[in-house]
Amino acid sequence: MAEEGATAPPPAPSGAEEAQQVEKQAAGGGGGGAAAAAEEEITPEEIIGRYKQMRDDIRKIAEKVANVDIDLNEHHLVINTITPMEKERKAFRSVGGLLTQTNVGTVLPSVKQQAEMLENLLKNLQTQLRSKEQEAAAWKTKYNIMTQQEREMMAQAQKAEQEQQKNKK
Repeated sequence: MAEEGATAPPPAPSGAEEAQQVEKQAAGGGGGGAAAAAEEEITPEEIIGRYKQMRDDIRKIAEKVANVDIDLNEHHLVINTITPMEKERKAFRSVGGLLTQTNVGTVLPSVKQQAEMLENLLKNLQTQLRSKEQEAAAWKTKYNIMTQQEREMMAQAQKAEQEQQKNKK
């Protein structure tokens, strides 16, 4: 799901330092023309707010993917369970919150059809999720947004590099 491969999105970017970094980049990136004028109109707060919204959208889509995947697995379990049964055997099915009695021969085709629809929905949601993740990653790169975790990792790397340089001397 996320760039780190975790199931949860990374922590939200922190406020003042992030805004200062974005502000410095926006001020320093001086190309001419309408594109530069359009970028100057976006405030650091808007940039961070939009990134947070993108991450929230990604989280919501990922939750939908997980729920649809669970439903699909349940449908496959039902299909695998009732397929070897006699077609005239009683079967109960919940339809709109009501439990209805029918037979396996009637229930099996509708459960298979629902499973196919869930598979298509799952594929569409996964495509949408990848698209949103790419969009958020591009936005993050464009405006040099760093999460608190990334900032800490960078500080540790710089500290380790400085210690290596001291050891070489």
